[in-house]
Amino acid sequence: MKKDGFVSMTLVYTFLILFLFLMLAVLNAYTQQNKYLEAIDSKIDLTINTPNFDNYCPYNIGQSFDYNFITEAQSFVAACDGTYLIELWGAQGTNFENNGGKGGYTSGNLKLSKDEKIYIYVGEMPKYESGNCVTTNQNQIFNGSVNGCNGGGGATDVRIIGGDWNNPTSLRSRIMVAAGGGGSQESSAGGLYGYPIDTNNSEGSGGRQISNSYGLGETGISNGAGGYYGGKSSSTSGGGGSSYISGHAGCIAGRSSQSYSPRNDSNDIRCSEGTNDVVCSYHYSNKLFTNTTMIDGKGFEWTNEIIGAKSMPSYIDDNPIVGNSGNGHARITYMSE
Repeated sequence: MKKDGFVSMTLVYTFLILFLFLMLAVLNAYTQQNKYLEAIDSKIDLTINTPNFDNYCPYNIGQSFDYNFITEAQSFVAACDGTYLIELWGAQGTNFENNGGKGGYTSGNLKLSKDEKIYIYVGEMPKYESGNCVTTNQNQIFNGSVNGCNGGGGATDVRIIGGDWNNPTSLRSRIMVAAGGGGSQESSAGGLYGYPIDTNNSEGSGGRQISNSYGLGETGISNGAGGYYGGKSSSTSGGGGSSYISGHAGCIAGRSSQSYSPRNDSNDIRCSEGTNDVVCSYHYSNKLFTNTTMIDGKGFEWTNEIIGAKSMPSYIDDNPIVGNSGNGHARITYMSE
């Protein structure tokens, strides 16, 4: 081999060897860097937890939503899954000489799903005193009666189907009702049963769980109060309405969305008044309240019968009251997830 060729090949081999060592050095450095980064990564958690907006709830525990009387249905749409305390106050009867029967109170906890909608109907106190209610000056009491002179106030209720307050399908969808008071102090709103204007006047009897006029105060000279079943009319003041809660012992639910005939009990026997079978109270929708309370306008608490005297909370302040005065009211409070 010529000397020049030998030198050339030596340079090529030398260059290749140097290049090989250089690549090995780079590979080794890269490997060491990865081990170093892995060591750091094992010590530091770089996970970023992004919020799950599907589970986000804008409500604070104890946050309340209040509904005053207006002459139309109002609605509440749950912004998140949870348990909600629902409280209702029925309206007072005609305030002639401050003698109108007081409205009742119902409450209970209800589970609602996100975006679920319920409808609130707040009862109205009669606009005119019974003595001033004549043919040209008649009352139509929202959630109470459709025409005529009115002794009784409107009920306050919660429904799962909206519509006109006296629409039959909407009325049958009620899952809680706080009765309105009748036209005299004697005919205050009832718990399970409304009070009559007096014990001897069958014309002005109170609403029951399965009798009198369903959802309406009976129309007459002085109409009965609104309620689950309305009070009867009389010539003087009208009886008080009855209350209802799905899941409250003593109440009797309708059979279906198309019928308000009493449903069957846990033994598949038609429910009757006086029952203590809580299944009788279960609404056809299976929307059930827990931790229920029912207080009438005279200040007595009810299950399937009166169990004792008890004041109701006021929606105005922290002072308890015996019966609700004025128009009705509703309050929904977010209790827990």
